[in-house]
Amino acid sequence: MIVITLYRRYILMKKSINLIFFIVISVLLISCNKISSLETTSNKEDESIIYSVESIPSSLLPNLGVSVGENDLICSLFEGLVEVDEKGNIIPALSEGWKLSDNKLEYTFIIKKDIKWSNGNQIKAKDFEDYFKDLLSPQNKNFIGDELDSIYGVKEYRSGKNSFNEVAIKAIDEFTLAIKMNKVDDDLLYNLTKPIYRLRDLKSPLNNYLNDYTRIKYSGPYIINSLNKDTKEIKLIKNKFYPNNAGVNEIVFIKSEEKELDFAAYNIGKIDVMKNPPITLFKEGNLLTSNHIYTTNIMKILIFNCDNAISGLLDFRKGIMNALNLELMDSYIIKNNIGKWNVNELNYLQVVEKDISNKPIEILDNYDKRQSYYTQAIQFFYNLNIYDKTIRLIGKDTLENQFIGEFIRDLLKSKYSIKVSLNLYDEEKLKDILEAGQFEIYIGELDLNEENFTYEFINSNSEIFDKNLSIISLYNINDIWCKSDKIKYLFVDKNGNIIFKYINKNLLT
Repeated sequence: MIVITLYRRYILMKKSINLIFFIVISVLLISCNKISSLETTSNKEDESIIYSVESIPSSLLPNLGVSVGENDLICSLFEGLVEVDEKGNIIPALSEGWKLSDNKLEYTFIIKKDIKWSNGNQIKAKDFEDYFKDLLSPQNKNFIGDELDSIYGVKEYRSGKNSFNEVAIKAIDEFTLAIKMNKVDDDLLYNLTKPIYRLRDLKSPLNNYLNDYTRIKYSGPYIINSLNKDTKEIKLIKNKFYPNNAGVNEIVFIKSEEKELDFAAYNIGKIDVMKNPPITLFKEGNLLTSNHIYTTNIMKILIFNCDNAISGLLDFRKGIMNALNLELMDSYIIKNNIGKWNVNELNYLQVVEKDISNKPIEILDNYDKRQSYYTQAIQFFYNLNIYDKTIRLIGKDTLENQFIGEFIRDLLKSKYSIKVSLNLYDEEKLKDILEAGQFEIYIGELDLNEENFTYEFINSNSEIFDKNLSIISLYNINDIWCKSDKIKYLFVDKNGNIIFKYINKNLLT
């Protein structure tokens, strides 16, 4: 631990990203140290998975604000009626399956008869009814979503107008749960796969699990076996009452302190799974061969200030889109799978309603097509007389925005003689700049799963962005999962969560 601590301090003081590789090589020489203060492996390292996460949840209560990484812990401890696989297919979880009425207004779930809470008590349909009653209660301030309002009576119950007796989520018998709708909702089953709808007893100390995890009833394949509050390390073991209990014997969640240190530990086999290694490693060409790529619903986008004299011109926006279209393929972000190319026009209504589908990738190395985009961009820019102007390109201060911003700036300068100033700000300063309209192009991120800052900015300025080519997408951000040689395959569901129960002994090398 002394050597590792010294390395952590050394990393924090580093002045150049090139030192990362020196650290990796140096840590490779350390064979006697352990990455964790917990005895995580119990001398069974081949049966344990050590997973470095950016944060550990402060509570196990269902909350829409929990990050994807924190939900990986939730998905290991609890299960719901249904779950979703990697391709978006809905599959049974604690239910055997479901029936949908001909008019698509009533779902009937048959609860499995061999499932139990971690204390050995039978899980029944009434447990689900009670869970939704507590979750949707107007007194529950942790739940603020409206995606279940299509269920009869939910909206009125949430607003305090009716009791739960009027809500059409009912246990018909011990093992049958019925849900009736007030309108057809094709998204209901998918919504029920989200971690927030995984079965919990909300009367148990979920909000104080860091101190009282032994009194919690778990419905999933794992339970918390031990926990170190100081280092935020949590060890899970199999839930002996979970049927068909596959998966590894132990999972240890370790809170990441420094991604460079995690990557070094990963290289010497002290960490088995980590997500999104330092982006600087990709810029330096230090690519990983053992990884799993998951395309997220977060899009990197460009937003044009249509109230501006330059970016308000449609030909300018057309020129930018043509300039970037296939040239973006040459950026290291696309080449190294940090993002999945998706240059496309987005209209205001698509963004507000989050009704966006990926544009199919065309022929990537078509020289004639690439030249046609270049020629069209030249023509659009030439007619605007903007070569004595400086385009203000802004965004939030992140490494990814720096790299993509530099790519756009250098491309426009080298190929089109257009001057660009790139300025990145902290979120508070960025809000001031955007509200003042002191930009031509804003590099933003649009999360199709939740309403983030960029979404709110677009939604509140409909008069600016309800114009052609006011918003264009560049790429979908990829999550890159690094996995040790111990694991042949990672199962990441369509919600972006690792499902550890599907890593079984047959998948271990």
